Amino acid sequence: MQSTEQRLLYARRQKRPGPLAVALTEHADQLSRQGQLSEARTLLDEAAALHRQLRHAYDEVRCLHLAATLSRFVGDLDGSRERATRALQQAQAHTPEAASSAAELAESWNTCGDAEQSARYWLIAIEHAEAAGALPGPLAGMYRRCAMSLAGSAQWHAAMDALAKARALYLGQDDKANALRTLIETTTAWVAQDKLGDAYHHWDQSWSEAQAISDLPAQADLLLIQASLHLKSGEHEAARKTTAKARQAALDANMPVNYVTTSLMLAELAEHAQDLEASYAALATGWATLGNLLGREVAAESFRPHLQALRERLGEARFAEVKHRYEAKRREQRAAASPSSATD
Repeated sequence: MQSTEQRLLYARRQKRPGPLAVALTEHADQLSRQGQLSEARTLLDEAAALHRQLRHAYDEVRCLHLAATLSRFVGDLDGSRERATRALQQAQAHTPEAASSAAELAESWNTCGDAEQSARYWLIAIEHAEAAGALPGPLAGMYRRCAMSLAGSAQWHAAMDALAKARALYLGQDDKANALRTLIETTTAWVAQDKLGDAYHHWDQSWSEAQAISDLPAQADLLLIQASLHLKSGEHEAARKTTAKARQAALDANMPVNYVTTSLMLAELAEHAQDLEASYAALATGWATLGNLLGREVAAESFRPHLQALRERLGEARFAEVKHRYEAKRREQRAAASPSSATD
């Protein structure tokens, strides 16, 4: 069987635009799978030009869209938007191709930090997708991405509406897990707006749903959100207790990012309460536990800067005292847990 590169060489010798465009696309796919994204994009650009020459609008749009995506992946955001804009202009309205081209523009604008433009193109993508009869699941995903961009540009009312539509689509498919995720995103959006009453209301509903389907990652996220709500309400001790629960939940759900986040929060809250030993303990145990999960290097990168910062804030002598007390207590705990320490 010939390789895609061999077929491309043969097609170039034949100099027939149609087969050459096909061979270019096939080899571009192979190159992208091998991580040669810039090279693949060059071939897709050539294929798109051939399809334009042949008046194959559908194939031209497909190649432009793929080239736009690869451009974004290699960091060429101007090139991504230029190709995606041409794809959207060439695509027939209310088709999956128009929807995907607009979605690529939305992703590109989001990557460069323009949430307002990203939201604009998500709304265009959704319009095309709905008219094309998109399936509920993918359409709900587009509404959620759109909501993120709307929230990023402080268009809160439109963001909440997009999340509500996404949740309704999931519930219509009895997709309880994604419906719950969307409700958690809604809760987070209320927190971001400092609408604490609405946030607590949606938190309660989310927690109930998370427990009903035994969704451990969702429960871990919700405990983290609850800790943030306590902080916003000035309830520092409640926030500290909830953060400790959130850290254990993150560990139970195998969520390293949440585990690091809650460990750092716990350390900060403990230091705020002048419980320096607990602050040190949160960082030290976090370092050790993350090392067991992801390896020593990742753990060191995550926790060493924060321990060093604590040392600088406390000073060498006080830091050494806190560390000594923590380590002494750990030795006592290990000794008490040892079978040899048991008495008749």
